[in-house]
Formats: sequence, structure tokens, C-alpha cells
Amino acid sequence: MSTLCINMAGWSLRHAGDDEKPNEDVFAMDAPRGIAVVADGVGRPRDRTGRYPVEIATVAPELAVRVVAESLANASSFDHPELTIRYAMEAANAAIARTNAVRGITAQADLEFVDLLGTTATVLWVTDEHTAAIGYIGDTVALHFPHGGTPRLVSRDQLVSCHAYTYPLFNELAQQHGWSREETSRQRVIWQRKHARNQKGARDPSGNPIGFGVLTGEPGALDFIETATVACVPGDRFLLASDALIVLERPPGTMQTEPYAVIADIAWDPDMATVVRRLLTETRREEQRQGRRSDDATVVLAEITTL
Repeated sequence: MSTLCINMAGWSLRHAGDDEKPNEDVFAMDAPRGIAVVADGVGRPRDRTGRYPVEIATVAPELAVRVVAESLANASSFDHPELTIRYAMEAANAAIARTNAVRGITAQADLEFVDLLGTTATVLWVTDEHTAAIGYIGDTVALHFPHGGTPRLVSRDQLVSCHAYTYPLFNELAQQHGWSREETSRQRVIWQRKHARNQKGARDPSGNPIGFGVLTGEPGALDFIETATVACVPGDRFLLASDALIVLERPPGTMQTEPYAVIADIAWDPDMATVVRRLLTETRREEQRQGRRSDDATVVLAEITTL
């Protein structure tokens, strides 16, 4: 009789270019239990003095990773993995809500200089050699690489529709008001916090849904927790990553498996640690090629094997 074994490799790379901003990506790997979690803390606004609040930057992602990993490790049954992941992510959202309350951060915050602690997240839980479950919220990435098969994007970037509406809108407003690039980005993010984040009913003028989820402790976050069960076999690999890897899409914004061909080309290197390092290197190289601002980048790779 075979025994389930999971090999895992992970690494997080700090963004470049802003010495004050810490790495807000956090990840955890529990290979014996088949658990991996990647959380990407939502960028905190600078306060009224222009200072970045580094002391609380990773509170939400660290809390989410710990609560989710512990909840899954203590699960009494593997019978309903998607539901168990949902409960774990709901518990993380509740923990973040309590932390915000203790710190005096409420939903009535101005969202410009004071915002709720929050994080996006993606979760992998391999319950046996033939079943894996994925949970996610926000714009983190989860990919399944079947052994000898076609790679599949398991997650969904929940911010695509919101970005498709707000980027052109705020570029137009920037021209009208003479905003700098930084001010345009700031105004757009504030608008998203106020009008789209954790709001299932958010719509653009054409009626298209533009809401997205973040674990901020708000009840609306629960509407955006998505889960999936994936059939797998020994030899399959799963990749979890923060949204920095979205830069590797070809063409950008399509959110299909094919745009991640560059990842698939790298993902089968026998040395899993090499895969992780190469993907982070490619992410930085592509950011520079596109002239995009560097972002925190995290990759966790898991492979199912048997003993």
C-alpha cells in the first residue's frame, strides 16, 4: 500500500525600489499534512505624516496563514475538503476582524490614511494521493500541473474586472486634474477600497460586476471565498503564488492557462527549489522589461509522491 508524501519548496522575494516598504507576502508549508498557504497583505496607505506603517504591514497575512494552516492541520475529517478550507478562511477573516477591532480600526475608517488590515490568500490541501482542494480570495495564483498532462489555472483573478474599469477611468481623471502617476494610483486604490472591495453588488456603469475579495474582517469578504476540488495522481505538481506572477501572463489579462506557458516551461525541472528561484527571477525580469513597479513575489511548489 502506498503512503502519501508531499514534497514542497517555497521562497519569497521582496520587491525592489522602496526601502521603506516591507515584504507583505507570507507563506507556510506543512508537507506532512499536504498544506500550503500563500497570503499577500494588502498594501497599507501611508499615514498623514507620509510614513509607511511597517509595524502592522504583515499582521493580516501572518494571521491568515497561521489560522488557515492550523485549522486544516486540526481538521477531524477529509470528507469535505472544500468546505473545510472555506471554514478555515472564514476563521482567518474573523481573526482579522478581531485584530482590527483591538487596534481601533473600523469599517468607518477613511480608507485614505487609515484602512482595515487585510490580505488576499490561496490555499492548497492535499487530502490523499488522488484529491487536492484549493481555496482562494483576491488575486493570488493557483496552478495545477498534471503529470504528463495540460497545466490548468485553478484560481481566478477577482480583480480583473475592477481593473478593466478603473484603470481607464482614473487615467482619464488624471488628465483632467493633472495628477501624477503616483496620485492617480492612490486615488484609484482609494476608490476600489470604498466601492468594490468585498462588495458583491459593485457594478460599473454598464452593469458588469467589479467587486473583489480581501480578508479584511468584513462580512462581505465571505462572498468572495472560492474553492475547488482537483483530481490528481502521484507526480502532479501544484503552484501557489502571490499576484506578482500575473506579470508572466501572455497576453496579459486573459486569465487562461495558455498565458502561463512560461511557468509551465519551468515547472517540471527536477529540482523544485530551482523552479521556485527561476520563476522569481523571470518575474523580476519581466517587470523590468515592461517598466512596471516591482512587487513582492512569492512562489510555493508542491509535488505529490508516494512511498
